[in-house]
Amino acid sequence: MRRQVSLVVAEDEECIIKLWTEGDLDEIILAKTMPERTLSATIDKVLGMIQKKGRGPLGRGVPVWIPKVSFDHERSFHELLGKFLGNPGWEGWYIDVARQHTQFNLDERGAMLSSEAEIRVKSREVKGPTQAIFDRPFLILLRQTNRERPYFATWIGNGELLVKP
Repeated sequence: MRRQVSLVVAEDEECIIKLWTEGDLDEIILAKTMPERTLSATIDKVLGMIQKKGRGPLGRGVPVWIPKVSFDHERSFHELLGKFLGNPGWEGWYIDVARQHTQFNLDERGAMLSSEAEIRVKSREVKGPTQAIFDRPFLILLRQTNRERPYFATWIGNGELLVKP
Protein backbone atom coordinates (compact mmCIF):
# COMPACT_ATOMS: atom_id res chain seq x y z
CA MET A 1 0.00 0.00 0.00
CA ARG A 2 1.41 3.40 -0.93
CA ARG A 3 1.29 6.48 1.25
CA GLN A 4 -1.57 8.90 0.77
CA VAL A 5 0.63 12.04 0.91
CA SER A 6 4.08 12.78 -0.50
CA LEU A 7 6.17 15.78 0.45
CA VAL A 8 7.58 17.56 -2.57
CA VAL A 9 9.02 20.79 -1.14
CA ALA A 10 9.29 22.04 2.44
CA GLU A 11 11.38 25.14 3.03
CA ASP A 12 10.78 28.29 5.03
CA GLU A 13 7.18 29.34 4.38
CA GLU A 14 6.70 27.21 1.27
CA CYS A 15 5.28 23.70 1.18
CA ILE A 16 4.21 21.53 -1.73
CA ILE A 17 2.54 18.16 -1.24
CA LYS A 18 1.02 15.60 -3.57
CA LEU A 19 -2.12 13.73 -2.59
CA TRP A 20 -2.34 10.28 -4.16
CA THR A 21 -5.40 9.53 -6.25
CA GLU A 22 -7.00 6.24 -7.26
CA GLY A 23 -5.91 6.76 -10.86
CA ASP A 24 -2.24 6.82 -11.78
CA LEU A 25 -2.74 9.57 -14.38
CA ASP A 26 -4.24 12.17 -12.06
CA GLU A 27 -2.37 14.30 -9.54
CA ILE A 28 -3.60 16.59 -6.80
CA ILE A 29 -0.83 19.04 -5.92
CA LEU A 30 -1.24 21.56 -3.11
CA ALA A 31 1.28 24.39 -2.92
CA LYS A 32 1.57 26.94 -0.13
CA THR A 33 3.67 29.62 -1.80
CA MET A 34 3.72 33.32 -2.50
CA PRO A 35 1.80 34.08 -5.69
CA GLU A 36 3.55 35.45 -8.73
CA ARG A 37 2.09 38.22 -10.88
CA THR A 38 -0.19 35.87 -12.79
CA LEU A 39 -1.73 32.46 -12.12
CA SER A 40 0.25 31.05 -15.04
CA ALA A 41 3.53 32.32 -13.58
CA THR A 42 2.63 30.85 -10.18
CA ILE A 43 1.91 27.47 -11.78
CA ASP A 44 5.25 27.61 -13.64
CA LYS A 45 7.06 28.43 -10.38
CA VAL A 46 5.48 25.50 -8.51
CA LEU A 47 6.11 23.01 -11.32
CA GLY A 48 9.72 24.22 -11.52
CA MET A 49 10.16 23.70 -7.78
CA ILE A 50 8.78 20.18 -8.11
CA GLN A 51 11.24 19.36 -10.91
CA LYS A 52 14.21 20.67 -8.90
CA LYS A 53 13.37 19.07 -5.56
CA GLY A 54 11.89 15.71 -6.54
CA ARG A 55 9.60 13.85 -4.18
CA GLY A 56 9.92 12.08 -0.87
CA PRO A 57 7.56 10.40 1.56
CA LEU A 58 6.00 12.51 4.26
CA GLY A 59 7.18 11.24 7.64
CA ARG A 60 4.75 9.30 9.81
CA GLY A 61 3.00 11.44 12.36
CA VAL A 62 3.56 14.69 10.44
CA PRO A 63 0.25 16.56 10.57
CA VAL A 64 -1.32 17.62 7.29
CA TRP A 65 -4.09 20.19 7.66
CA ILE A 66 -5.88 21.06 4.45
CA PRO A 67 -9.00 23.22 4.51
CA LYS A 68 -12.07 21.88 2.75
CA VAL A 69 -12.75 23.75 -0.48
CA SER A 70 -16.10 23.97 -2.24
CA PHE A 71 -17.39 26.27 -4.94
CA ASP A 72 -20.08 26.39 -7.59
CA HIS A 73 -19.30 29.21 -10.00
CA GLU A 74 -20.74 30.39 -13.29
CA ARG A 75 -18.98 32.97 -15.44
CA SER A 76 -20.18 34.67 -18.57
CA PHE A 77 -17.34 35.84 -20.81
CA HIS A 78 -18.80 39.24 -21.75
CA GLU A 79 -15.50 40.26 -23.35
CA LEU A 80 -16.11 37.66 -26.10
CA LEU A 81 -19.73 38.55 -26.87
CA GLY A 82 -20.24 40.16 -30.26
CA LYS A 83 -16.75 39.18 -31.50
CA PHE A 84 -16.70 37.82 -35.04
CA LEU A 85 -15.14 34.46 -35.80
CA GLY A 86 -11.96 34.42 -37.87
CA ASN A 87 -12.29 30.84 -39.10
CA PRO A 88 -12.53 30.37 -42.89
CA GLY A 89 -16.12 29.68 -43.82
CA TRP A 90 -17.45 31.37 -40.68
CA GLU A 91 -17.17 34.97 -41.84
CA GLY A 92 -20.19 36.95 -40.64
CA TRP A 93 -20.73 34.74 -37.59
CA TYR A 94 -20.28 36.19 -34.09
CA ILE A 95 -20.28 34.88 -30.51
CA ASP A 96 -23.71 35.26 -28.97
CA VAL A 97 -23.19 33.28 -25.71
CA ALA A 98 -19.95 32.31 -23.96
CA ARG A 99 -20.18 30.94 -20.42
CA GLN A 100 -18.69 28.31 -18.15
CA HIS A 101 -20.10 26.60 -15.07
CA THR A 102 -17.56 25.01 -12.69
CA GLN A 103 -18.10 23.01 -9.49
CA PHE A 104 -15.18 21.91 -7.31
CA ASN A 105 -15.00 20.14 -3.96
CA LEU A 106 -11.93 19.05 -1.99
CA ASP A 107 -12.39 17.29 1.33
CA GLU A 108 -11.14 14.26 3.26
CA ARG A 109 -12.68 11.93 0.66
CA GLY A 110 -10.84 13.50 -2.28
CA ALA A 111 -11.52 15.98 -5.05
CA MET A 112 -14.44 16.33 -7.45
CA LEU A 113 -14.41 18.62 -10.49
CA SER A 114 -17.25 19.29 -12.89
CA SER A 115 -17.13 21.88 -15.65
CA GLU A 116 -19.46 22.75 -18.51
CA ALA A 117 -18.92 25.37 -21.17
CA GLU A 118 -21.31 26.82 -23.73
CA ILE A 119 -20.41 28.87 -26.76
CA ARG A 120 -23.17 29.84 -29.15
CA VAL A 121 -22.69 31.71 -32.40
CA LYS A 122 -25.11 33.62 -34.62
CA SER A 123 -24.93 34.84 -38.15
CA ARG A 124 -25.06 38.54 -38.90
CA GLU A 125 -26.98 37.74 -42.05
CA VAL A 126 -30.63 36.88 -41.61
CA LYS A 127 -31.49 34.02 -43.95
CA GLY A 128 -34.62 32.83 -42.22
CA PRO A 129 -34.77 30.28 -39.44
CA THR A 130 -31.87 27.85 -39.12
CA GLN A 131 -31.91 24.71 -37.04
CA ALA A 132 -29.53 22.05 -35.83
CA ILE A 133 -31.73 19.38 -34.34
CA PHE A 134 -29.99 16.28 -33.02
CA ASP A 135 -32.85 13.84 -33.48
CA ARG A 136 -30.75 10.87 -34.65
CA PRO A 137 -27.66 9.16 -33.17
CA PHE A 138 -24.76 11.57 -32.70
CA LEU A 139 -21.18 11.82 -31.46
CA ILE A 140 -19.88 14.01 -28.63
CA LEU A 141 -16.13 14.78 -28.52
CA LEU A 142 -14.21 16.80 -25.93
CA ARG A 143 -10.61 17.68 -26.62
CA GLN A 144 -7.95 20.19 -25.77
CA THR A 145 -7.24 22.59 -28.60
CA ASN A 146 -3.54 21.69 -28.57
CA ARG A 147 -4.23 17.97 -28.91
CA GLU A 148 -5.24 16.03 -31.99
CA ARG A 149 -7.12 13.27 -30.17
CA PRO A 150 -10.09 13.89 -27.87
CA TYR A 151 -9.87 13.08 -24.16
CA PHE A 152 -13.56 12.13 -24.08
CA ALA A 153 -15.83 10.63 -26.71
CA THR A 154 -19.27 9.12 -26.50
CA TRP A 155 -21.73 7.94 -29.11
CA ILE A 156 -25.35 8.64 -28.27
CA GLY A 157 -27.18 5.90 -30.17
CA ASN A 158 -30.53 5.89 -28.35
CA GLY A 159 -32.45 7.77 -25.68
CA GLU A 160 -31.02 5.83 -22.73
CA LEU A 161 -28.53 8.58 -21.74
CA LEU A 162 -30.75 11.55 -22.60
CA VAL A 163 -32.44 13.60 -19.89
CA LYS A 164 -36.20 13.19 -20.10
CA PRO A 165 -38.23 16.44 -20.00
